[in-house]
Amino acid sequence: MAVNQVTVYTIVSTGVDVDRGFFPNPSTRGSYLSEARAREELDRLIAEEKDELDDRYDKEDRGEDHWEMFQDGYGAALFSRLEILSSELNSEGGDLRDE
Repeated sequence: MAVNQVTVYTIVSTGVDVDRGFFPNPSTRGSYLSEARAREELDRLIAEEKDELDDRYDKEDRGEDHWEMFQDGYGAALFSRLEILSSELNSEGGDLRDE
């Protein structure tokens, strides 16, 4: 039986705000079969996230598949991060895109 494989691109959000006791679990913000579509959504989520952050977040790091804002010198205590993670899904016999 043939094994079909498809790549899924999932945007994950993480963050911490020690001063306010905010320690949320990582959360999924969307999954996409298109890397380009995942990056478009990442850009949209970054703009949305920037609007919500206060002035304590004074440093930014941006890569092709991730973005992070944090407080200079206190990055482990105050940060917000969005990242695209890719994973391979396998299916025996069927096409994953049709299931």
